[in-house]
Amino acid sequence: MSIERTFVGLDVHAWSVTGHGLDAVTGQVWQRKLTPDPADIFGWISGMPGPVKVVYEAGPTGFGLYRHLVGRGVACVVAAPSKLHRPAGDRVKTDARDALHLARLLRLDEVVAALCANVVSIEPAGERVHYSPMANQLLLGEMLRRTDPQDRRFRDIVAEDLFVPLGMMDSAIGVRRDLQPRHIVPDFQGHAPIDHLSSAVPGKNGAYEDPDAEMPWVGAVSTVPDLFRFAEMLRRGGTLDGVRILSRAMMAKATKNWTGDKPNELYKMLAHKRGWKPSPAGIGLGFTVRTEHICHHMFGTLTSPGTFGNYGSGSALFWIDPALDMTFVCLTAGLLESNDNIVRFQKLSDIAASAAA
Repeated sequence: MSIERTFVGLDVHAWSVTGHGLDAVTGQVWQRKLTPDPADIFGWISGMPGPVKVVYEAGPTGFGLYRHLVGRGVACVVAAPSKLHRPAGDRVKTDARDALHLARLLRLDEVVAALCANVVSIEPAGERVHYSPMANQLLLGEMLRRTDPQDRRFRDIVAEDLFVPLGMMDSAIGVRRDLQPRHIVPDFQGHAPIDHLSSAVPGKNGAYEDPDAEMPWVGAVSTVPDLFRFAEMLRRGGTLDGVRILSRAMMAKATKNWTGDKPNELYKMLAHKRGWKPSPAGIGLGFTVRTEHICHHMFGTLTSPGTFGNYGSGSALFWIDPALDMTFVCLTAGLLESNDNIVRFQKLSDIAASAAA
């Protein structure tokens, strides 16, 4: 991921340029009509908090602007128009809107571009379960963003369509500024599988403290009461306090095990390290689903088949047991080694299930 603070999109024409800048730290935006003179554009960009990164679509204006900016130390991307997605339903074209769209693409799209460049299929679809939490959740978040008719950012979609309707007022994608005094940064204890760099906050895991971070795979902050409201909505079939978030039909599809008895290759490798029998992946649509098998599992051994939920990289867990009519949520601040984390949550889940049964 980049280390830039300000992202600039330029809608470049032969006789005019529209610029839109976005400060990733403060959220401040700039918009200006410019001449196509590279010196004029560089002068405007120079007044923004650095480092700055610029993107514009390749076109008849050529690469003169690119060479001018790069020659003066400004990171610049000339993107092929065919590679730039447009939001569903986006039929109103304006220079300012195009420039804003390009500036936004420099954020989450950098991760998407890296994923597409480095993650490739290694065998035919459907034969094995090679589940990558980061890749899976990133692509789901990107699909959500690309199909949003309002052209909203991922974090805004989640806030407006999920957190606010459910009254989850202490939850956000990225560490919202009013939540920062209460935010507990995860203690990785040397167990972070990858670094999470931020374009605004220093450190190899600065994204966890970045108010503008958009990481669909680990980027949410929440509280136990808020996470409980989310899980309760699922236990009640997609509705809570008169607000319907998911249809019953979608709940049925999402909580079905779509991978059968195939093991998750990621956890199969971890199981072999301890001499455990690998457990079925049990992957639904956005959920992990407990199967009939008795094995090492974060949902425990006493929960019912069909129990569904999900977990974070080691500090969060929730599940819903439809047979017990029970909701369980847990948030911790410390990450354990992956197998130790499975054992920890398995014990906690079994304690809770045994008390309820």
